[in-house]
Amino acid sequence: MFITGCHRSGTSLITSIFKDLINDKIDKSNLLTPQLDNPPGFFESKRIVNFNEQLLEVIGTTCNSPPITLPIWTEPPLIDILVNARKDFEDLAISSNWIDKDPRLCLLYPAYFHILLKRIPLIVCMREPIEVAVSLYARNGHSINTGLCMWFIYNHHISKFLTENDSFYFYEEFLNASDTDSEIHIYEQCCKTIEPIATQIASFDKFKETLKKRVKVYLNRSSSLTSALNENMCDLELLNICNDAYQKFHSSQKDLNIYQESFISIPSSVLKNLYKEKKLTIPYRSSEIKSNREIYDLQNSYKDLEVKLKTNKEVLSILSNSKKNLEVELEIKKESYKNLEVELEIKKESNRDLEKESNRVELERKNLEVELEKKRT
Repeated sequence: MFITGCHRSGTSLITSIFKDLINDKIDKSNLLTPQLDNPPGFFESKRIVNFNEQLLEVIGTTCNSPPITLPIWTEPPLIDILVNARKDFEDLAISSNWIDKDPRLCLLYPAYFHILLKRIPLIVCMREPIEVAVSLYARNGHSINTGLCMWFIYNHHISKFLTENDSFYFYEEFLNASDTDSEIHIYEQCCKTIEPIATQIASFDKFKETLKKRVKVYLNRSSSLTSALNENMCDLELLNICNDAYQKFHSSQKDLNIYQESFISIPSSVLKNLYKEKKLTIPYRSSEIKSNREIYDLQNSYKDLEVKLKTNKEVLSILSNSKKNLEVELEIKKESYKNLEVELEIKKESNRDLEKESNRVELERKNLEVELEKKRT
């Protein structure tokens, strides 16, 4: 299951709660490192985020300048990239009881049809547009208008790929679940959502503990800044369009048709503000993508060469140290050999002295024999 939604819409919080519900053992080494803007963690796998960043780079956009149209994933070279990526996501393709999350999936979700060869159910997280915009302003320095445009475009793109089997969750649902009735209501919704993928579901008591652990006061820090904002900081027409879309869907009890109708097209005020902010982006054409892909491949080749060079330097350093150690060992052995030679010379000298003594004794013996013979005669 994929969890997505515009950045700063509560995707991290909601992902952490769902992972707890299915008792997903979280391997933190595979996740993005928590930051000040998200202290509990992003709950995004490095693999998904890195690959999505690469895809956005290849098509000539970024997550902060989302494209107003989507690329055609079935045309080369994009389809080739997706086919080649299958081996890296094989575990997701053959398994069903997993949850992963990335806001970029709002822009890239259809690409995964061709990677995983199946449709992955979606959870879309929603948050009031002005709170998203203010949070992006605080975190990334984006203008309020840019944040509102991002919020609309992210929802616009993902709305095209949703079915009745997908789910919506409002950030405020979890923040405001302060009594048993509201906790039971959202618990039942969550259980229904994850039933198709869960081998077991945590109890209601465990869910309450999860909410207590995950939902913190500071999670809605942008609300204090929102109230302090001057209306001159944003385009009121744009703000009203975003608010109308959000309120219409919010009051519809999560009606998919209402959601899709609310985001069916991109309003002129969104396009106007994106143009004004110099963030109006359209994906590259196939020829440009091919050229950009070649550049990207060259960059990767260069990075691979750098890694190999670094590895070779490390090997060379090890060999150099090994050579030095051998030279030291050789010097020690040479010194030992010299000592042995000296010892041998001493022994040879001692042996010569013994030979002389032996000759002297032999000579005396002969003299004694001669003298004895004389006495006998």
